[in-house]
Amino acid sequence: MRALDGGESGPAVEEGRTRRLFPWTAAASAVVLVLALSAILAPPPGSHRPGGLLLVIDPVASLRETDLGAPLAGWLGPALRRTLRAQVVPSLAEVPAGTWADVGLVICPDRVALALPDSAFVTLAAGRRHAPLNLRPRSVLVYRRSAGPLAEPWRTAPQRTILGDTLTLTGCGPACREGRCPWRTGRGRAPALGSDPYDHAAVLEALRLGCFDYAVVREWDAQRFFAAGLLDSRAWGMEMLSVPVPDVVVLVSRAWPGSARVRAGEVLLGLGRHQESGGLAGEGAALRALAEIDLAGFNLLLEPDFEFVRREFAACWPGGAP
Repeated sequence: MRALDGGESGPAVEEGRTRRLFPWTAAASAVVLVLALSAILAPPPGSHRPGGLLLVIDPVASLRETDLGAPLAGWLGPALRRTLRAQVVPSLAEVPAGTWADVGLVICPDRVALALPDSAFVTLAAGRRHAPLNLRPRSVLVYRRSAGPLAEPWRTAPQRTILGDTLTLTGCGPACREGRCPWRTGRGRAPALGSDPYDHAAVLEALRLGCFDYAVVREWDAQRFFAAGLLDSRAWGMEMLSVPVPDVVVLVSRAWPGSARVRAGEVLLGLGRHQESGGLAGEGAALRALAEIDLAGFNLLLEPDFEFVRREFAACWPGGAP
């Protein structure tokens, strides 16, 4: 029987049409699925997940044998399943304003961390050294005994005093606690300043060679000089100036999901503690980079713990500027 339009009809015809259409429908669905997966697993060129920048503050990076940023990003990225790229700058002032939106992690001295708004970043970890120097250091005053211990020599004898640096609390925290940083006097009477926030050895070398009578430095650096006989305890004394401080700090952007922040903390704490399993990919390079600033890994730094430091030394960043 013919249909009114001259075509064939009936169940057999409809079944044939269905068989002819099905392969094309299945193929189209497969193409859509592949395109969707490609968009998820392989984003188009130029696109990236927000917060993919690891920012490292290091004013003397050019003098170190190994750049801290690239090895740390190369290790952390795969461990966090996130593409990380590194940028090393000497200070916060050198970070382009438009860059902050993409900063996911920051590795910096603790005084720098005080300047980062707690509404945007939260602390994850503090640097860990090899035992027995694996506890948090204090700021200490190393002084020439013949000159006598002075209270606040950065004010009372600035021309005979050198501060370890201006970015760590061990290097300058006690000297700027009231918000009056002595190197900003503008009167020509200011203490000398070290340039490396991660190592005060150069400052102590200048001290022992007779350039200064007083130095404010990291406790562990001073003890290293005393233990090596470079500073004779009969000629030099040491006084504690501060409570233990975090020293080197890692912060994470609050824009990262909570699960990503937790994972980042776990990975940081595991660095250098995987000897039996051989460690994560890139761990050796990361450890060698950290060794350049005398670190062996990281310890936990809880947010309330850092808030205590923030309250104790808040005046060290008057107006949020170094």
